[in-house]
Amino acid sequence: MCERVRGTSVEASARRRGGVLQRVVRAASVAATGAVLLAATVGLAGGAMAQRAEARARGERVATAAAARATALPEERRCAAVESVARAAAPDAVRLVERGVTRCGTPRGGEKFVARAPVGAGVVVEVGTSPGDPWGEASPLMLRLLVVLLVTGGVGVAASWVVARDITADVGAVTAQAERMARGEARALDPVAVRARDEVGALVAAFNRLQERFEEEGALHREALGRLEAEEARKEAMVATLRHELRTPLNAVLGFADLLLSGVDGELSPSQREDVDAIAQAGRHRRRLVDDVFDLSAMANGRFSLHPEGCDLAAVAREVVREAEGVGRSRGVTLALDGPGEAPLRADPVALRRALTNLVLNAVEHAGGHVRVALAPREGGGWTVAVQDNGPGIPAGELRRLFRPFERGRTAEARGAGLGLAITLGLVELHGGTLSAHAGAEGGSTFTVSLPQGEPA
Repeated sequence: MCERVRGTSVEASARRRGGVLQRVVRAASVAATGAVLLAATVGLAGGAMAQRAEARARGERVATAAAARATALPEERRCAAVESVARAAAPDAVRLVERGVTRCGTPRGGEKFVARAPVGAGVVVEVGTSPGDPWGEASPLMLRLLVVLLVTGGVGVAASWVVARDITADVGAVTAQAERMARGEARALDPVAVRARDEVGALVAAFNRLQERFEEEGALHREALGRLEAEEARKEAMVATLRHELRTPLNAVLGFADLLLSGVDGELSPSQREDVDAIAQAGRHRRRLVDDVFDLSAMANGRFSLHPEGCDLAAVAREVVREAEGVGRSRGVTLALDGPGEAPLRADPVALRRALTNLVLNAVEHAGGHVRVALAPREGGGWTVAVQDNGPGIPAGELRRLFRPFERGRTAEARGAGLGLAITLGLVELHGGTLSAHAGAEGGSTFTVSLPQGEPA
């Protein structure tokens, strides 16, 4: 459901981006065309204003000249002078007006009289131009230029509209196909149509090639994943069978050894009891070794599971120390436990007991006579357990490989398979804790387990 919602939102976002792109391209084309038209309009208006100013100035010169000539003449000769000026100043219209009435001149009708000059009392000479167009006295060439610009701008807007539509359509098709690929719905047999031979078309063609390659790699990945899953299933089945086949005869050996030691088939002589007891101890050791190997493998593959519950870490530590005291007495090692009487924690008590047992027995094996187990609260919640011995210590070069599987002890004479510390580290980390080792400056070593409080039940 979350994937579907996410895919829908991405598709909507892609459509919005496509719409924005289309609007941007269209707006840019319209703005460019508008700028061209505005420049043309300003140019035409400027030209018309310049022509109007020039016509007014010319009219004023003609009016002044006609008035100067007519003023020095008697009234009956003024019209002849004005008409003479009008013929010389063509195509400007010149007329003589007396008290609002035209006495003479060459008006052709519809003129716009833009200049005048006085001749006498109530008598003026007026000069006009021919009728103008809507833009003033703009020339036909400028009008034709305006028409061309309008047509060109319209064509540009239409072309940009079409280009924007094609670009957004191609980009939208590629986006939709990519979203289908992300959802696993698209196939290489569904290429996006290449509709152009420009950069956008090259992009679409490259996307189609990428889709084909993606489909090929996906098929190879699925095939390899299928083989890996089948191999993993065979491996798990083989591990389960092997563990069963190894534990079954060991359990039988231990069962018969315990039966003999119990005296059900008759009492054993001291030497016989010693031999059977050695058989039982060897069998238990081999069973622990088998369990350690398979548990370590399960931890490495993420198949080892814990069963956390409310437990008392102090009680677990006391049991571990009590069981290790027998081994300690046989080696001349004394054990001491320091800490509170209770240490509530949510964890797997069996896994914790196994981890602490490994640490304590490892310390007893390498101790110089004394082992101390200290339990203390951890800052931020939880507990720490420090197992300290007074043995020869740990060489600096061995600290980094101490928790690797099959690394055996601190000396060449160390016994065991070298799995105890590796399993302990795995069990502690599964609880979200840490395990560290520290070598003392004057000998001895300390292994510290730090465990969080754990989630409440």
